[in-house]
Amino acid sequence: MKDIIIAGAGHLGLDIYNLLEEINSVKRLWNIKGFINDIPVDLDRFKLPIKILGTINDWQPSDNEVFAMAIGSPSGRKMVAEKLIRRGAVFETLISPYAQVSKTAKIGNGSVIFRDCLIAPCTTLGQFTCIGHSTSIGLDASVGEYSNTALRVNIYQDVKVGCACQIWSSSVILNSVGDNSIVGAGSVVISKVKPCTRVLGNPAQEFGRTDEGV
Repeated sequence: MKDIIIAGAGHLGLDIYNLLEEINSVKRLWNIKGFINDIPVDLDRFKLPIKILGTINDWQPSDNEVFAMAIGSPSGRKMVAEKLIRRGAVFETLISPYAQVSKTAKIGNGSVIFRDCLIAPCTTLGQFTCIGHSTSIGLDASVGEYSNTALRVNIYQDVKVGCACQIWSSSVILNSVGDNSIVGAGSVVISKVKPCTRVLGNPAQEFGRTDEGV
């Protein structure tokens, strides 16, 4: 049994901890060693049996360690993944035992799928995607690397979501979403979303760019 370290100690880090416990309750695979995080976080109020072990910037992976990705933002997730992988880190792909994932779905390394998700046949999830609770991804749909969905997102069949996208809770995605875009909570995407675009509403309308000020 390997030690697993959670990279990130924010809200997603707590969710990842609970997911690891959920997986271990069915089949014990890992010793959950603790968190690494660059920003000080007070975890005492959550009364967890694990603590912050150190910073991501300073952590040197050892032979018996694997990692779980728990950085929320796509850009931060990419930066942390690349930083730790350069030092030899190995990231686990985490799938809730209570998610329905087709055997023909392709799941990228370091990805996370929470409970009650439905991942249909022939879907593709890029590396380090994060699929939130109760999300449905239809037949032959795809989600690009470093993208994430929040709770109860519905991505219809054949729809392509690009890389480094954020799809917030209760959204319905009926058309493609370009790279580096953000879909606001409760939105219904009927028309194609251009790369680096923020959309919101039903039907979803553009209300800004994600690359403003860059």
